[in-house]
Amino acid sequence: MRISASAIAAWRYCPRAFYYERVEGRRRPINENLVRGTLIHLIYEQFFTRKLFENADAFESFLKEDLDKAIENEDGRISKLKMDKDELREFLINSAKKLLIAFNDGRISIPTSNEQKVEIPEFVARVDAIFEKQGLSLTVADVKIKLRDLESVKLQLSVAAIILEQQGKRVEKGLAIDAEKWKEFEVDLTEELKKEVWNMREKILKMYETKEKPPCTCGRCDLAV
Repeated sequence: MRISASAIAAWRYCPRAFYYERVEGRRRPINENLVRGTLIHLIYEQFFTRKLFENADAFESFLKEDLDKAIENEDGRISKLKMDKDELREFLINSAKKLLIAFNDGRISIPTSNEQKVEIPEFVARVDAIFEKQGLSLTVADVKIKLRDLESVKLQLSVAAIILEQQGKRVEKGLAIDAEKWKEFEVDLTEELKKEVWNMREKILKMYETKEKPPCTCGRCDLAV
């Protein structure tokens, strides 16, 4: 069974909440940050794949037209949460402008590729960005709308590193990209972290096999209600 990088992060947050969602099929309640996060990832991906940093007209068109289309694509969740579309649009425009400033100031780097799905029989991950250094080593990156829990990011990036290394590539380090400030933070993907990922995988597989409910570590387990 392939275990995803997001599953590893969810397990770390709370094994019991993970159990409720993955074994009992209880749905995790959506929130505004999920919607904003989806759209922030789109801004980051489009900014580089379309090279919006090179063309002021294309960048302005993206702000005026493409963001509106992206918001409309999220209309179901936006309506359910009763989010203010004008406020959301302003938030996204400001974020895109901050990204351009950060890029021009040299605080945000150009990735080699975006939104890459990588997998091996044991793990699967979707990497927000990969940076290749002279064809010799890779840096894997994760974009977060608000960087609050660096340990979870490290584990997710460690999953990506495990996959890529088993595919014969060398991963030099990880990057946590804080979209709130559009700033990159280097993280060391140690062997201890990778060992922790493998241990979590074994615990998750055991849970699926035994259906035994693991302990709660979050203190609230929203999905249990």
